[in-house]
Amino acid sequence: MRWVIVAVMLLMGQPVSGQGLISVPTGDVLPKGTLSVDGELDTGRRLCSPETLVLTTWRFGLTHWLTVGADVRLNRRVIVTPNFSLRLWRSSRWSIAYGVENVGVRSFGEQPYLTVSHRAGRVRWHLGWTNDERDRAMGGIEWQLTQRCTLQSDFIAGRGNFFAIGLQWSLSENLALTVAFLRPNARDDEQGVFVDLNWTHAVGR
Repeated sequence: MRWVIVAVMLLMGQPVSGQGLISVPTGDVLPKGTLSVDGELDTGRRLCSPETLVLTTWRFGLTHWLTVGADVRLNRRVIVTPNFSLRLWRSSRWSIAYGVENVGVRSFGEQPYLTVSHRAGRVRWHLGWTNDERDRAMGGIEWQLTQRCTLQSDFIAGRGNFFAIGLQWSLSENLALTVAFLRPNARDDEQGVFVDLNWTHAVGR
């Protein structure tokens, strides 16, 4: 089973801000002055699986176009690596971002990404690229079912990566919960469950 805390809602008009789906980063950065704290516990079918990953992520909107932070692995031995996201373009429907962060699930290590996001009504599409020693295609979708509930699904190509589908609930102005099913691309990898709880706060308010 997998448990992750990720910033997940830079949806126009929503109170909670973020810049990621389940496995895939979006074309967003955090608003200036916004702090986002994420944590992750990721296993396969068993909590004590050797694939277990315990991770926390910190992000801060340094400017309107730059988010900086760090990913911290907590199991086995503590490893801290910096991350960043750079906004390249944003309009009412489109956003494009480039960055370096921990992309995907069940792995730890910074890797580059480029994502284009597009909103069409209640649906938001995401297409992108990343590299984990090989170039990988990424895709994702968010479908806002109600004001507080969003269907999410994403996919990263290649062995060691996953297809994911789940639901996100906005619990409060600052708190969001995501629960998803993970299906591995490779048959010898275990299926899993993703649980994400994210806290976001506008510093200085």
